[in-house]
Parts: sequence; structure tokens; C-alpha cells
Amino acid sequence: MTDDDQFGRRLGTLLRNELSDVHSAPGMTGRLRGRARRRRVMVGTAAAALVAITGAVSLVVAPGSDGVRTGRELVDVAHVRIQVTDALARSTDYVVLARSDLAGNSRSDEWTDAATGRMREDVYVSGKKLSWSTSRAD
Repeated sequence: MTDDDQFGRRLGTLLRNELSDVHSAPGMTGRLRGRARRRRVMVGTAAAALVAITGAVSLVVAPGSDGVRTGRELVDVAHVRIQVTDALARSTDYVVLARSDLAGNSRSDEWTDAATGRMREDVYVSGKKLSWSTSRAD
């Protein structure tokens, strides 16, 4: 028998001797089973509610018989992007900030004024403005 086997057997014997007089309180098993049963009921109820809500939402946004969605349409990223781009194209009264993270703890902010065509670039390193430039877009 190896040393590891002997150690394992000795440890098992010591644990059994140490815990031989430890017993659960009367009724503990019933209380634990009741707690587990209540938890299962709560989880089941939550799952059923989730399924019901999902079903109700799918009925509201499901396509009708003619393929047209009934109720409010879901908005996806492409739709939002098109709407924002169209709104910006119709207006010249806005300033665009394009922020770029650079290597290390640096970043570059580029401000563009659509009405005048002016641009400004600010470069920050460790939170301090190091340089800036202003130009007119052609």
C-alpha cells in the first residue's frame, strides 16, 4: 500500500470518528424538503410567466395574414441607422464628435461642424490635451 493510500484511509477514519456524534435536528429533513419544494414551485411559476409573456408578445408582433406586421414594429439597428443618417442629411445644424482610442492611454476627438465645414481635432494623452488643430473641410 502506498503512502497516499495510507493517508487517505487514516483521514477517512479520523473524519468518521470526529463526526460520529453529529446528527441533524429532528424534522430538519422535512424542512429542507419543504424549502426545496417551494423553490421548485417558484421557479416553475416564473418560467410559466415568462412563457406566457413571450407568447403574448409574439402574438402582438406576429405578421398578419397579408405579411404586414400587426401592432408596433420591432426596430433593429439597421432601421435606426438609416433614420439617423437620413435626419442628419436633411439638417446642417449639428456638430459631430468622433472619438478614437489610440495606443496606450490616449484618445483623439474630432469635431465637425456640418454648417460651416470646419473641423477641429484634439489629442489627449493620459487625460491632458497635448495638441489640437482646426481646419476647414473642402
